[in-house]
Amino acid sequence: MSAGATRASAVTPETKGQTFFRWLFYWMPFLFGVGFIAPLIAQAMAYWDVDAPFGLSRIVFGLLIGAPWGLLTVWRGRWF
Repeated sequence: MSAGATRASAVTPETKGQTFFRWLFYWMPFLFGVGFIAPLIAQAMAYWDVDAPFGLSRIVFGLLIGAPWGLLTVWRGRWF
């Protein structure tokens, strides 16, 4: 082997931490929809004294918007 040549580095398998973070970042839009968008909708409705339709609580109404929006984002790969 010449001085300038290098060996191909061995591919190391993913660690459990890398696998977890890959999974976490894949599902992050759904978690954002449930953990941020849904409470934001509920708080905005409470601030402006708007009742949720169909007798739902405000947070359930927010979840009905945030969770599907997050899942759609995971599926499509973009928010809009």
